[in-house]
Amino acid sequence: MRKTYWFLTVSVFFLGILVGVAGYIVWETSIQPGTHYQDKDNATKIDASQYQIPDPSIESHDLGLSNLDEKDLTPNNGQEKDQEDSELSTVEQEKLIADYKQNLGILFDAWKAEDISMFKELIAQAYTGQLMETHIQKAEEFLSEGVGLYIDEVSFDDIRIETADKHSATIKAIYRYTVRDYNLTEASPYGDEYKHFVHVRANLIKMDSRWLITGETSI
Repeated sequence: MRKTYWFLTVSVFFLGILVGVAGYIVWETSIQPGTHYQDKDNATKIDASQYQIPDPSIESHDLGLSNLDEKDLTPNNGQEKDQEDSELSTVEQEKLIADYKQNLGILFDAWKAEDISMFKELIAQAYTGQLMETHIQKAEEFLSEGVGLYIDEVSFDDIRIETADKHSATIKAIYRYTVRDYNLTEASPYGDEYKHFVHVRANLIKMDSRWLITGETSI
């Protein structure tokens, strides 16, 4: 009876050792992290820093208005911050913006002038300096051949005063318009219509009581 008891005790002891060894082998080969993910010399390694997650704020690949920030299309959003750099009163700021819009209208109307002399007379009311001379040079080439421009559907998305004092100012403007060729002899537009979108920074100086455009830079 005692021999049988000791035999069973020894058998259970060695069985426990075998089970423990087997469990350790299984844990080493299948459970421990990294066992199946060892670095290999011939493996392809990817540098995650070379890849960027798409920006969720970009909704399309259009090159027009869709690539502008919303604040650039909302006239009142952020406008007060821009105008903190202005030394002009509210009334003077309104006059500056009104003159700028009117200057563009004068330029567009000048392209329907009968000759270059009338073009110069008109544009001198809106522009000055080298920029005025540049417009005149462009107009001379076409008006002499009886061809002008018919500009229509002008609309402003945003106009902001960036800086201003009593004598000079910088304005940022976003606007669009359509244009066709214009027959000066028959005083009528013809040909295909083209749409233009403009995002520009304009410099102005005050001459007497009126603001004139003296420089423009595309943004």
